[in-house]
Amino acid sequence: MTVRGKGSHTGQLPLPPAVGQAITDYLQVGHPGSTVCGALFVRVHAPAGGLTRGAVSNIVAAKARRAGLGTIHAHRLRHTAATAILLSGGSLEEVGQVLAHRRSATTTIYAKVDVDTLRSIARPWPATPATYPTEGVLT
Repeated sequence: MTVRGKGSHTGQLPLPPAVGQAITDYLQVGHPGSTVCGALFVRVHAPAGGLTRGAVSNIVAAKARRAGLGTIHAHRLRHTAATAILLSGGSLEEVGQVLAHRRSATTTIYAKVDVDTLRSIARPWPATPATYPTEGVLT
């Protein structure tokens, strides 16, 4: 599946066969007009065509409000997916691939989610104030 990200960046994302088949069935049976424009998220009413990112985000927000979750935009779904990948044992590199980040530095914001890994690389905190360095400290 080709995923279009920010700045018209595109990337390829593998799908499990069952998901790919469900999407194909949806496009062919549920929204046959979508095969004309090549988009997954399509307008229900004419003219046929793909939805903009803003339209997708507005739909997600409306559905979230209706479900009593408050306003949640589509970007929050990306964060939720990244968190789920990390909590199930995935790596930051995998998160970057799924979210189609061009730079690994962009993905590092999700490192804070993986508390166990952060704990393993964190330096230990000094046990007592007596161990704090005093030389060169401004008072």
